[in-house]
Amino acid sequence: MTRARGRVPSAILAAALSFAALASLVTAPAAAAPARYRLLTSAAYRVDVGNRNVHVGVEVAFTNTTPDPPGRYSVFDSAELAIHDGASAVTARDARGDLRVARTRASGVNVASVTLRAPLRYNQTARFRLAYDLPDGSQADVRVRASVVTLPVWSFGTRSEVTLDLPAAYTVRVAGDQMRATTTGATTRLSSGTIPDPAGWLALVSGEQATDRVTARRTVQLGGRSIELEVSSWSDDTAWGTSTADLLAEAFPRLERAIGIPYGGSGPLLVRESVAGPGNGFDAGAATSGSGIAIGFDQPRFTALHQAAHLWFGARFASDAWIREGLASHFAALVALDLKVPLPIDAAARTAQLKPDAFPLADWTISAAGRLDAYGYAASWRTIDLVAARQGAPALEAALRRITSGGSPYPITGVSAPSPASVAQPVDSRRFLDHLEGSDGQGLASLFAEQVLPRTAILELPARARARTAVTMLRSAAAGWGIPRPVRDAMDGWRFTDAQDQMTLARRFLAERDRFLPIVTAAGLSAPMRLQQRYEARGGGAESHEELRAEAAVVSAYTHATQRAAQPRSFTERIGLAVASDPESLLATANARYARGDLQGAAGAIGEAERQLDGAAAAGLTRLASTVVVLLLAVAGIALLFRRRTAAARR
Repeated sequence: MTRARGRVPSAILAAALSFAALASLVTAPAAAAPARYRLLTSAAYRVDVGNRNVHVGVEVAFTNTTPDPPGRYSVFDSAELAIHDGASAVTARDARGDLRVARTRASGVNVASVTLRAPLRYNQTARFRLAYDLPDGSQADVRVRASVVTLPVWSFGTRSEVTLDLPAAYTVRVAGDQMRATTTGATTRLSSGTIPDPAGWLALVSGEQATDRVTARRTVQLGGRSIELEVSSWSDDTAWGTSTADLLAEAFPRLERAIGIPYGGSGPLLVRESVAGPGNGFDAGAATSGSGIAIGFDQPRFTALHQAAHLWFGARFASDAWIREGLASHFAALVALDLKVPLPIDAAARTAQLKPDAFPLADWTISAAGRLDAYGYAASWRTIDLVAARQGAPALEAALRRITSGGSPYPITGVSAPSPASVAQPVDSRRFLDHLEGSDGQGLASLFAEQVLPRTAILELPARARARTAVTMLRSAAAGWGIPRPVRDAMDGWRFTDAQDQMTLARRFLAERDRFLPIVTAAGLSAPMRLQQRYEARGGGAESHEELRAEAAVVSAYTHATQRAAQPRSFTERIGLAVASDPESLLATANARYARGDLQGAAGAIGEAERQLDGAAAAGLTRLASTVVVLLLAVAGIALLFRRRTAAARR
């Protein structure tokens, strides 16, 4: 007799259960065509905290639905169900007793193959119960302790229902496919209801209850000072706290050196053992408070380094998630290499593998959405690696410092007037590109167009390139005066038309400046900082031109007064100036005041010098007339005295 035989696997939903999701997604053997068989199951999970175990029981009704081919029989000798990797004590039995179970691997999935009591022919049904245990720690995401219970719950067969019982003292979270919770006495039951497609169903269940914690303390040197590191772990997992504290004590100073920015936090560094967020291993909001880190207990050691790097790269640093995650992974990887901590993935290979799931990284919102988040983490990491390779570590460090300090990628150079302290704002992808390239750099726009920017931003890149070329030319024309604030603000905001208009005004003003400054030098004056400061603050606008005209008027008046003061003087003019203020001294005062930017004071001194020169002749005549009168009076007095003495002698 010829038999048509079939395999009966139960597919598992692809899902990312931890940071290791970046390395591989959980997949399952392909299910046989539904027409070949029907596998109805009812799965019951029971959490046994006292024995640190989860008992799994699956009631199976397996029906052969493959008709007999001509001259042959359609027969199944066994049924196969995918079970958890950490399964132990796997058994099967039917109404008559135990059945033989063999464990195999199929497409990377653990499979229990149950030999049926008798060959199963067309339209016949075999019923049996499959059971196994999931001990605490049997796989990375299975934990059964007083503090926390976590496990992936899946269903079996072609149609199923699932229940899970655990103590009511636990606060339960369910990620992925939801389950309805009801509490009766000391037990909480989670129920799936009917699952029409078990291959596409997966629930990630975690329960946590308040238990004692212990703290491992270390002292680290950061930001030029000693800072306490406090790692809080559950009392039933002290080994995690000790190993994590040791790792981070070594990692933090290395991260600070690699990033190149001193740690700016205050108070102790607080690290808390937690249940990882679903899908990615990074708890929502972790490492964004400035001093606190939450790390999932089941995460690889690399995750601790990644989360530690987030103390530099949190929500205050960047508004776009890919920037924060990419930088954290990049610098964590540098430190991991030094500390011999294995990397969870090859970022380049993983990005290529997930290329069908690619999307603009600027649009990424972390949502634990399986493959999309997996691509986001890998591609972000890969993109920052490429940036560092192309720009070099010093340029990357300079960009990070500029962002942290609130500086602009288009700084106003030269000696500027004091300005209010900048407040660092979170950067988005556009501003991050600007900071990475600096005011004159190139080379990253194509990478950002390929990996990061949405279409609307990509369409702006040609205008950006033209504007950046114009900025370089303007900086050269400014000859040390740099980029005026209106141009900088427009470039910062990606308002490239406005920037070009402002640069046109600036170039016109600089042309006038270039005609004016030689006149200042020829006059023997030193140009004050006022004109440069007005240019830096207002660009080539009306106020800058007003300042130039005001300074030009002072220079013109000074030149005229200097020329007059240098001309030969008549006798009467010399007499008039002999006892008055020296015009040269007044002009020297005007020179000094102009150099300080005191235009009003300089103009006053010049005016006084002009008045002295204008009145010199008249003052000289007046001085001469006064002198003659004095002399005549003196002669008259002498004559009168002589006559009196002569008259007295005669008597």
